[in-house]
Amino acid sequence: MALFDWINTIINGVSQTETPESIDKEFYFKLLDLNCDAIAFYSDGVGCIGANKQFLSLFSLNSLDEYSEKYQNFHDLFSDEDDVVSAENDTQWLNAIHQMYPQGYGVRFLDADKVMCHIQLFVETIEHNEQELYYITLKEAQELHAIQSHVVTNNMLKKNFLSN
Repeated sequence: MALFDWINTIINGVSQTETPESIDKEFYFKLLDLNCDAIAFYSDGVGCIGANKQFLSLFSLNSLDEYSEKYQNFHDLFSDEDDVVSAENDTQWLNAIHQMYPQGYGVRFLDADKVMCHIQLFVETIEHNEQELYYITLKEAQELHAIQSHVVTNNMLKKNFLSN
């Protein structure tokens, strides 16, 4: 089961009283820290409500509190994007990306060394207590391009092999 599906099942399908052990929020974030992708959770009206270590490290942050002090909006993390998604707030911006770019949305930001980083942003939504929770995954674009070129190369080799 994919991590996103597992979290969705936990949030929507199993209450704390139904689980044999009491599992707290810290346990979920320990699990998310095992993931190599940067992950953040955003809630309308509240903002960024959680992030794994990879997310904090990507933006050279020590904690979510430091994120809250530095940034007013989630969108402010990025200095540039592939397309211009016009939105009045983060919720509209995330909804637009979720609907229009299911294969990922390219964004860029300057890291601590002032080097431009290219990231693909993926947005999923989870319904919880009649509110939408945004599950945001950030993947390095170079990694995705390497995977895509590997797939293309393999397909060409396969095609050549079959034609011979």
